[in-house]
Amino acid sequence: MLPRSSLHGALTAVSLLLAPLTAHASAGGYSVGPVTAVVDSALTALVSSVGDLPTARGVELKPAYPNPFNPRTTIAWDIGPEVASASVQVEILDVRGHRVARLLDAVQAGGRTHTTQWNRLDDAGLAAPSGTYLAAVTVDSVQKSRFITLVK
Repeated sequence: MLPRSSLHGALTAVSLLLAPLTAHASAGGYSVGPVTAVVDSALTALVSSVGDLPTARGVELKPAYPNPFNPRTTIAWDIGPEVASASVQVEILDVRGHRVARLLDAVQAGGRTHTTQWNRLDDAGLAAPSGTYLAAVTVDSVQKSRFITLVK
């Protein structure tokens, strides 16, 4: 886990960077673009330092294909080589966050790409209506999600 002092130091650095920029921006000294670029840069540095947490390594959810889809889409994710094996759940959620379908609940090996398909059926075996859904992949305690669109 990232030491608390490192996180505190990163937050302090971001705060010190943003204070004068915010004052200049509100006084008309900078346009929003440069301020946004500096804020994005500072936050990227902060997220990079927090991103080194052990549970966050080696998980990548790839874009579903095809998307939009009918009648099925493929969901693919990578588990990095630094993870020997991991508990994996793949679920389809509606836009309110309610589970529509559980596609997978298994232990999978690291160091490779895994795939599964959703055939638009919910957990009861009924066809889901057209709309936007989330494909959510949880590897150990790390969840990644992407929007997918079912069209009829």
